[in-house]
Amino acid sequence: MQETDERIDEILDKFKEFQDAMKNSFQPSTPVGTNENNSASSIHVNAGGIGVWIAVICCATMLGSMIGIAFWFNGEMAHIAETRNEQNRRMDKLERDVRDMNDYLAAIYVQAPQLKPKEKTE
Repeated sequence: MQETDERIDEILDKFKEFQDAMKNSFQPSTPVGTNENNSASSIHVNAGGIGVWIAVICCATMLGSMIGIAFWFNGEMAHIAETRNEQNRRMDKLERDVRDMNDYLAAIYVQAPQLKPKEKTE
């Protein structure tokens, strides 16, 4: 039992030493609130040479492509709208022709009912 107590005391002493060492290592060398930073930093960017020209040419090519595609797409959409309008006009004409034909047949059947086809009874 005494050995266990001695071992516990020894572990506690080592833990306290470790705690003190950690406290000392994390304390700032200057008090908080004082600014003794005398260092200056600077950033130098070397933005020249062929890499910049390649990037500019790529961006110009991309912009030109986007503008070209926008004009092409606009033309295609106009063509689609024109085709749709033409189809709508054709459908309207066909519908008018069918109505006119039905009116014509109805007028004939009024004058000559014997020409009207007989309805099939099933």
